[in-house]
Amino acid sequence: MVVLGIIAFIAIIVTTAVNQKNAPFAAKNPAETQDVLTTPTVAITNLAQGASFEVELKEGVPRGNFLVCNVTFNGTLPPPEAVDKILHDSLQSAAQSHPTREILAMAIYGDDGPTENQYSGDLIYKPAERRIMTLAESRGEKTQP
Repeated sequence: MVVLGIIAFIAIIVTTAVNQKNAPFAAKNPAETQDVLTTPTVAITNLAQGASFEVELKEGVPRGNFLVCNVTFNGTLPPPEAVDKILHDSLQSAAQSHPTREILAMAIYGDDGPTENQYSGDLIYKPAERRIMTLAESRGEKTQP
């Protein structure tokens, strides 16, 4: 009975996220996009490849300076290209809902993050440039083609 309740709860969250046109972080009031995020926003999603993951958007530390978008993978980690796409899409959704905030997106798998062989690295949204980039790019480091 408890398992059915959990499955129903997850189905409601996933349905809500889909109904919001893949924008699980959308603020109820447009004015809220400029305010400090007071509670973390979580959306549970499943990928067709069988990978399950959870996306959490919360305030960074020090509070009010930036947001953190954590994408936590459960079970088997999908291929690197899929991890990169999920991380990018999650950050893009958060940036659309909070366009004036800098947002750091990190993948989490197990106790740490995936290795360099399992994904391309963490991403950051810079509102002044209105674009998503790697942390290396944001620091001005040149990357190999």
